[in-house]
Amino acid sequence: MNDGYAYHERLGLAAEGRTLLQYLSQRFDHSSSVEWAERIASGQVLIGGLPSHADSVLRAGDEWYGIVLPGSSRMRRSHLTCSMKMMICSP
Repeated sequence: MNDGYAYHERLGLAAEGRTLLQYLSQRFDHSSSVEWAERIASGQVLIGGLPSHADSVLRAGDEWYGIVLPGSSRMRRSHLTCSMKMMICSP
């Protein structure tokens, strides 16, 4: 279990042309594709501050924001280096 986390990332060329679900599932593999799909569907993941869909196609320069609510399982803080203020995370 975790205390909840907020993510923010400006996407680079590695995200270009991939779907949001593909990108998140592969980049942050501490959570399964099913868990990421549930977060996206429930509005916990935004692209450019707007609701997104699992099949949203990403572009370099897009920004995604995500919130993992307290108590969600399988989140490990060791995968991230985060600034204390906004929890801007990178691997």
